Amino acid sequence: MATAAAKAGALALTQAELTNAEIQTWRMDLQARLATIHQHPEENLGHIEEALAQASQEILRVWAQRAAQTKANATL
Repeated sequence: MATAAAKAGALALTQAELTNAEIQTWRMDLQARLATIHQHPEENLGHIEEALAQASQEILRVWAQRAAQTKANATL
């Protein structure tokens, strides 16, 4: 029998959604990026903006792939 996490993952694939685990992983990655910046006083707002942009691009790429796959699945 499939676990709840596996079921959530399968549902996300059919509905072009991100799982709670994926969102949590993204948040933890973003927090780690910001923590690294805070450890370096020479890094400024530009570095923060770049870290936010990079982290956001990755999660949006995953979401776009999921949405494209969902659309493709619907046309079969």
